[in-house]
Amino acid sequence: MSDSDYGTARKGAYDDLPVHPASQLTRTARLSRPGERSRFRQKLGQEGGLDSAFIRQDSETLIVTFHGALDRTKYTIPRFERARQTEQLGTSCLYWADPSLWLDEKLALSWFTGAGSLDLFELLADRSVAVAEAIGANRVIFTGSSGGGFASLQVSARVPHSAALVFNPQTTVFHYWQSVQRPYIRVCFPNLLPVPAEDFDFSYDWTEALGDRLSAVRRYAKPTENTVHYWTNTHDWHHKKHFQPFKRVLGGSASETLTVHPYDGGKGHHPPSSERFAEALQTCLDETSSFPI
Repeated sequence: MSDSDYGTARKGAYDDLPVHPASQLTRTARLSRPGERSRFRQKLGQEGGLDSAFIRQDSETLIVTFHGALDRTKYTIPRFERARQTEQLGTSCLYWADPSLWLDEKLALSWFTGAGSLDLFELLADRSVAVAEAIGANRVIFTGSSGGGFASLQVSARVPHSAALVFNPQTTVFHYWQSVQRPYIRVCFPNLLPVPAEDFDFSYDWTEALGDRLSAVRRYAKPTENTVHYWTNTHDWHHKKHFQPFKRVLGGSASETLTVHPYDGGKGHHPPSSERFAEALQTCLDETSSFPI
């Protein structure tokens, strides 16, 4: 897919670290020294395996990242998004990797929704807050682009006073490519398939059966206590298909919840450049005041 958030694989800063049980995440975060990195994993049975990575810094801010679609011929999993770049800011960072990708070696994107009955967003919100509390952080920023932006919107909505910094996210799974939805529903929600996945015609919004879990538009139609810093490339088809419905659902409260940063990122769906990401993150830090978690 040329119209994607795929990138070039390279060795990550966390790849060679020992992997600890996820039950140790909060305690390790509390006891770790500035600059110390660590990795964790939790087996989720039929729902895959939840991987995370963490670095403690002398900072009152915790940045939490989510990756987008992965070209499985280039990337090995787990993938910790923008670890090298975010570390340069001097904030503590928590990186999540999507557990559903362990369920099928060809699955490229599953939006951190969790598979089957596992609503992963609640779990990720609770654990991110636990880490923030363990290190005394008074500001939490969830960030990601495309599919990672969708996860950031969903998890931030469950953490009062947090911020979501997103770049051209999907705001509802059903409005993304059917070629990506098809393997996703086959792997993660086979019970919702009335026919074999290859024959599914998407004649209706199948995600409605899961409420707001697969739609940030439906999620933000209800009041939330977070803020959203939304960077939208006006030449990306996501601007019309995903950003505009999201903005409409916020209605008159948009000025309180939503800060919009339109930009010219060229035609197509691409991740932000390193320079754009750094600019946006610094802007978000400047615009987001500290608060008690």
